[in-house]
Amino acid sequence: MHEALPLQLTDVPWPAGGDDPWGWLNLYPSETALILLGSRTSAHTLLALAWDLIPSASFLAGAVPPLQPLRADLPYWTTGTLGLLSYDLFSPSSREPKASHSIVRIRRSLVLDQFQQRASIAAEKGWEKCSFRIPLPWEMSAPDLKKPRQSSWKPMKSEESYLAEVASIIEEIRDGRYYQLNLLRYWQDQGELSRSYWALQGQRFAGPFAAYLDLPELSLVSFSPERFFRLENRDGRRMIQTEPIKGTRPVYPKPSENEAAIAELAAAPKDRAELNMIVDLMRNDLNRVCKSGSVAVRDRGSVQSFPNVHHLVAKIEGELIDKIDWHTLLTALCPGGSITGAPKREVMHAIQEREGRNRGYFMGNLLFLDSFTGRSDASILIRTATKQTGSDWEFAAGSGLVIHSNPLEELEEVRAKAQVVLANLGNP
Repeated sequence: MHEALPLQLTDVPWPAGGDDPWGWLNLYPSETALILLGSRTSAHTLLALAWDLIPSASFLAGAVPPLQPLRADLPYWTTGTLGLLSYDLFSPSSREPKASHSIVRIRRSLVLDQFQQRASIAAEKGWEKCSFRIPLPWEMSAPDLKKPRQSSWKPMKSEESYLAEVASIIEEIRDGRYYQLNLLRYWQDQGELSRSYWALQGQRFAGPFAAYLDLPELSLVSFSPERFFRLENRDGRRMIQTEPIKGTRPVYPKPSENEAAIAELAAAPKDRAELNMIVDLMRNDLNRVCKSGSVAVRDRGSVQSFPNVHHLVAKIEGELIDKIDWHTLLTALCPGGSITGAPKREVMHAIQEREGRNRGYFMGNLLFLDSFTGRSDASILIRTATKQTGSDWEFAAGSGLVIHSNPLEELEEVRAKAQVVLANLGNP
């Protein structure tokens, strides 16, 4: 225990057998509110043990804090603030009701460092007074597992409608309205999906930025592999790095087919051109909040593999300006370029016209700000399903459309992405 810290930090035994944190979902009754960040493919995982909902205005108006350097004796995450931000919160064309957002202040947590095989409990003084508290997983009774029911996801538009929409967008690109647009397909499931269902899917498909949130008025399950941005101290400089994703190929069971898919994606001109557009867009966005001359492209796109897909992932970074608040930073960067297109403001208007609805949390962001170090990490909520009070479960998946897009190939790409959640449907 580190008595000198403004929080108590206690190392505990690594979960027996290296339990997948998603399996913990099965231990808690369905009425228990839960927050789980990360998965077995994440470097760091956090289970919130005590937290409160706090006003969002105070968080957004707050300054982006100084960043402490990494310390070998501390876990990467401790306690902190979790921001769940919808796509529409920063969109100039969203329809009423205005976008949703939730801010959670986590004051006690169980954190896992997958690399060091280290488990710790971090707790701030007064965590016992939090409105939401849950026991540690090993303090729960053995689960009474029930077989998850078959999912019944239904597309909200037909494949024919989607293909016609894609063809129309390609014509608008040819006419010069914009260069690239990310179009979503939406699905609904009118039933109740158990935590066992999500635990099963999480073990199979969860990306490094996966999350499970069960809050009083919202349930959200994200299997996202995409980092939106992170803030970290690097040699005394406050650096921000963003990692947009473009291009998708499925993971194949046969090694030879898998290697061929990776090589094909790495060399694909259409996917490379699509990513290059977003790299340039994100570089321009970072220039709005970074010191002059500090923004640089570190990687224009390398293939990274995830549980069920391969992606091209780029890296752009810069040194953040000295004084900036969260609202200014997020307004400059959100929504992310990889899930809008270029030029950003024009395609956001076009997306609203084409999709005919607010996106809500789909393609929004999940942000965690560590209360002790000031480090932050934010994902883009792709591969995400949500359920708000009085509504059905919904899911969305999309692809970036450019002048050389082929509607049938785009449909296949969306299918590959959608399988993360819709795996029990034969042909979504």
